[in-house]
Amino acid sequence: MWNILVLFRPSEYLLELLDSDNHFNYRIIRLHRMDMEDIKEDLADADALIASPGQYVNEEIINAAGKMRLLIVHGSGYDKVDIDACTKNGVVVLNAPDAIARAVAEHALGLTISLLRKIALGDRVVRSGEWWTGNRKRSFVGTNVYGKTVGIIGLGHIGRILSNLFQCMGAEVIYWSRRRRPNIERRMGIRYVSIEELLQSSDIIIVSLALTPETKHFLNKDRINMVKDGAVIVNISRGKVIEEEALIKALETGKLGGAALDVFEEEPLPPGSLLMKFDNVVMTPHIAGFTEEAKIGTAKLVYKLLKQFFVENNIPRDYVVNPEVLGKI
Repeated sequence: MWNILVLFRPSEYLLELLDSDNHFNYRIIRLHRMDMEDIKEDLADADALIASPGQYVNEEIINAAGKMRLLIVHGSGYDKVDIDACTKNGVVVLNAPDAIARAVAEHALGLTISLLRKIALGDRVVRSGEWWTGNRKRSFVGTNVYGKTVGIIGLGHIGRILSNLFQCMGAEVIYWSRRRRPNIERRMGIRYVSIEELLQSSDIIIVSLALTPETKHFLNKDRINMVKDGAVIVNISRGKVIEEEALIKALETGKLGGAALDVFEEEPLPPGSLLMKFDNVVMTPHIAGFTEEAKIGTAKLVYKLLKQFFVENNIPRDYVVNPEVLGKI
């Protein structure tokens, strides 16, 4: 029997799957509420850890889990896991992006439409007892997605779904990614461009790029200054992929037509953040992946990955985020 340590309170669906399988014995600990001394014994006995994307799994935790062979992130983002420490210790790291990707992509589309059609602004105005007549009338003139050029930065699971969604709405899709994907280009009818061309040509820029040391502040002051005048930026990746100070400056000067953000450099967003002053900024509190379907689908995938790895002795390579570890095991 394999010992699985779950570092957060997962969905009941995942627990039901684990309960039904006599290959696994699991224990749940709330990592953020526990002292390391209290969980060292649990860590030392764990064959695998399951962590949420929002949890820090640092080198101390990884070293304490001396038996661990596998760490699964219950979702897509793994920027809070010390990947180098896992690789050094021979631990395979998997993520489970498939189900959450659909939820995040739909949220990105919703943010885009809300921004372009002034939906969030309209909601605030109606709730305040006002209307769109008089001097405010012009501020409610929106714009369509149809006919626009959408530039997607990062063509992973989310980026591919977004490409399809925006094409269905009549937009032209271009993309830049750290790895070009010719087969997907041909199949989906999208075009690869340099990051400079994407920024200069797109009416709508969607940031769907994993956060790594190389992508921190990927959209910095210089790149934001390249953006086509009046374009909008939608970020559903991680807040630190965009240099927030530069984004605010571009909004203040009118360089950008607006922004829609589910993620921020500091979360929760600090009270009094300058982002709150703009009518042309739509914000949500990092909830893009929060759907019932995403929870169930992610639980199914995590369970499937556990079975493949331990029961079938088959490493699911499509989900490995540290492939260099494979030479160590």
